[in-house]
Amino acid sequence: MQASREGARRRGPCQSRRPHPHPRSNAKPILILAAAALLTVGSGYAGRAAHGESKDGPAKTIIETVRGADSGKLVGLDLAVPALRLEGRQLPLREVLRVELNHAVSYRRELVVHLMDRSVLYGGLGTDSDDVSLSFNGRLFPDGIRIPLEWVRQLDYRGDSANPPKPTPPSFAAINDEDAILTAEGAVLRGVLDSVDGRQVIFEERKLGRLTLPWKQVRSVRIAALDAPPKLAPKVPGLIEGVDGSLLYGGITALDTTRAALESPLIGKVDVETARIHAVEFHLGRVAYLSDRDPIRVVERGCHDLGFHWPWQRDANVFDKGPLRIGTQTYRRGLGVHSESHLTFAIEDGDKTFQTWIGIDATGHPANGNPKFGSAVFRILVDGQERHNSGNLNWQALPRRVEVDLQGGKELELVVEMGEGLYILDRADWGDARILRD
Repeated sequence: MQASREGARRRGPCQSRRPHPHPRSNAKPILILAAAALLTVGSGYAGRAAHGESKDGPAKTIIETVRGADSGKLVGLDLAVPALRLEGRQLPLREVLRVELNHAVSYRRELVVHLMDRSVLYGGLGTDSDDVSLSFNGRLFPDGIRIPLEWVRQLDYRGDSANPPKPTPPSFAAINDEDAILTAEGAVLRGVLDSVDGRQVIFEERKLGRLTLPWKQVRSVRIAALDAPPKLAPKVPGLIEGVDGSLLYGGITALDTTRAALESPLIGKVDVETARIHAVEFHLGRVAYLSDRDPIRVVERGCHDLGFHWPWQRDANVFDKGPLRIGTQTYRRGLGVHSESHLTFAIEDGDKTFQTWIGIDATGHPANGNPKFGSAVFRILVDGQERHNSGNLNWQALPRRVEVDLQGGKELELVVEMGEGLYILDRADWGDARILRD
């Protein structure tokens, strides 16, 4: 393997690092792994009984539609119509945004695999991983799958899941043209990834040469994006969210009381037991998240004495780039800002209603409990006309749902102003900030 890696290094960091290209025609989906292969980082996923999951599937589903919340007993997905079939009735699939299968999410953070299509998988790596593909297993895939390494963007090792992960330095996250390692001590190593498995990472560092690092010495492995990922044109695009927090994007091909099926452009066709699924989302164009759009104007001002401001974040809080969390509620999508913030977005043809949950991020809780600190005023304007004013909201306030009509408007402006405590801890969240479309 060493000789082939020497050739990869001579070609330069922006060219293929693999000893031979992975044959996409053979990158077929799920391969059942031998028991010996399940000696992994973060392994030990037990069967259904260990998780308290019912073999009969969920008793009811909680359904989010463009018209509001709904519920019922799931029968299945009818792609011919298409419609979501419930006991005694059916819902047009284009009206359905999310089907929650009534399972709580319990994150496991031993190892996090980030794919190039924004899919995120929690689990572990088998010892038969190599420099072409990863042998991966987790709660979503207890029998294991193989993931082509060329479609992996980053691997994060969390170790003890009781400890929250440290924020990733911006300098490491910005590395795109070569492989890199962020060590447990915070050092950044650059070079060429040789191979990775459930025990260790083998890496050719620019100056230090060949390194073999056990996972306990590694926080993250970043892999250069050499090729654009393949794309699908599925009839029903969406994602499966596992009970472990995993997110797998692709085309939904089946859903009933026992299983869901999805075709991923990166790992192929997968089948998942509904007992292992927290929710299934359908991305049929009825919702546009603001974190997927670029603002047409951004005005951010911090305290004059500080001389800097906190830049807004997509799908992350403004402080440590962690999840958006208001009180105990976590939002996977949305915008994180700090006062004073003005974000203006164009209202596009078909945009109908803006929806969001507002509040102070959990990181804005002051250590001394002062109710004035960690407070802000949220304002929503359409074409300069105020449509919502929250008044002063502090860190004690529960998430507040806001809905604003956009029809006939041209610009949507989201404003966060200083609260009673001036700029101190004004870490504000626009949770699930999204636009419903016709």
